[in-house]
Amino acid sequence: MNNLIDNRIVKPRRRINNRIVKPQSIMLKAARTALICAAIIAFSFYSSPVSNFFDYILWEVMAFYEESAGSYAPNLFESVIINANEQNDSLITPNADYIRLASIDDVAERSIIGIDDIIFQDYDEFRPLINERSNQNFTIQNLAIERYFNDVDFFISRFYNIDTNTGIIREYFNPVRFLNTDLSLQKDSFAPQVLIFHTHGGTEFFVDSDTTDIRQGVVGAGERLKYVLENKYGIGVIHITEVFDVINGVSQRGGSYERMEPVVERVLRENPTIEIVLDLHRDGIDPNPNLVTYIDGKPHARMMFVNGVSALNQNGEVRALNNLRNDNLADNLAFSFNMQLAANEMFPGLMRRKLLKPFRYSTHMAGRSLLVEIGSQHSTMEEAFNSMEIFADILYAVVFKQN
Repeated sequence: MNNLIDNRIVKPRRRINNRIVKPQSIMLKAARTALICAAIIAFSFYSSPVSNFFDYILWEVMAFYEESAGSYAPNLFESVIINANEQNDSLITPNADYIRLASIDDVAERSIIGIDDIIFQDYDEFRPLINERSNQNFTIQNLAIERYFNDVDFFISRFYNIDTNTGIIREYFNPVRFLNTDLSLQKDSFAPQVLIFHTHGGTEFFVDSDTTDIRQGVVGAGERLKYVLENKYGIGVIHITEVFDVINGVSQRGGSYERMEPVVERVLRENPTIEIVLDLHRDGIDPNPNLVTYIDGKPHARMMFVNGVSALNQNGEVRALNNLRNDNLADNLAFSFNMQLAANEMFPGLMRRKLLKPFRYSTHMAGRSLLVEIGSQHSTMEEAFNSMEIFADILYAVVFKQN
């Protein structure tokens, strides 16, 4: 009820914490709070379209469905430490983007990477392919190119294994365009042209590796590839041996791609002659798929190329993942296709069928970029290192040998 004071109607006031508060001030505070919240939300999605929020929620649900809450949830909110020119920066809050200084010398340059990228990139990477279809050693000589060109679905089914969550944008899969893509480079013995790195170099070893020595894992395989390219072919190579998946001595694969990316981008900026970028991994498959083939009497670990297509299959509908965009996807697909054909011709039985995954991983930074899986955790170091010697032969034949 209103009170009558000096012939004026006075509305009642609320008392909160012994202070009299007018109803209008409460509404003003609520309005200001709503505006602040809206501004924060708008800023949070500034670097990623709002539609990607639904992708984020989808993959959060899938992650908690397929991973135990005890192992997955803590990784989501741990600080992500990156190393750029020996400068450490960390994730400021568990649900916001973080801003990383690109280098000490250029503090004005900043790179924004979203927490959604961390979840997308590392979620359930490279599932075991127990029922994997075998590679059918197609070569340029035996390609049924007309049928493949006219029937994209048939072409994809013959050349690729596909993760069930992968969205296929069909216009990217054109075998004629793949074959007509000019991948050749003139060799320059005085400048680096190849970059090798390992997103998961600290956790991917072989069955007989000493896991305290990264040179006995995929990092050692990268060293062998570097040695052959430089000493057999005279090709300049930079090998990044920095570890991105171990923090303070503890395995932390979540966020590895985000920690890797600024380091690789810096090396590419500083070495513009590099046009081939290779991310070497070791696959994890159970039970033992026996990924070994014998070439000239020597055991070699079979390899697999992985293409991330930045597209998600949601109940049969293809959705492009714009926050994980890859402007080099067409060239990536052409490069892996031609590398696969050359390997099949030069070393039959070496390659597994190529794998398509929904995300972009590490291949978006260059057109001639490959993500390579070398054997599995059941392979030996000898098998893996032998494969690097002939992988160098394949790379030279596709890119540097002028035919």
